[in-house]
Amino acid sequence: MWEISVNDQILTFLYSLVLGVLLCVFYDILRAIRKTGSSSYFSVLAGDIIFWIVNSFVTFIFLLSRTNGEIRGYVLVSILFGFIVCR
Repeated sequence: MWEISVNDQILTFLYSLVLGVLLCVFYDILRAIRKTGSSSYFSVLAGDIIFWIVNSFVTFIFLLSRTNGEIRGYVLVSILFGFIVCR
C-alpha cells in the first residue's frame, strides 16, 4: 500500500487549488471564444465536450503524478474549491 506523508498531502492540496484555478481560466478562455465566434448549438456542444475531455485528462494525469492514481476526496474538493474561488 502506497502512503502519502502529511507534507505531500499539503502540497497536493495546494497544487489541486492551483489546478482548479487553471481549469477555471481555461473555461473562461473557452467562454470568450464562444462569445466572439458562432454560438450555435453544435459549436457550444463541441466546445463543452472538448473542455471536459481536456479537464478529465489533466485531472487524471495530476492524480497519477501526485497520488499514484488514487482518487482522494480532498484533492477533488480542492480542485472544485479552486475553480469556485476563481469564478
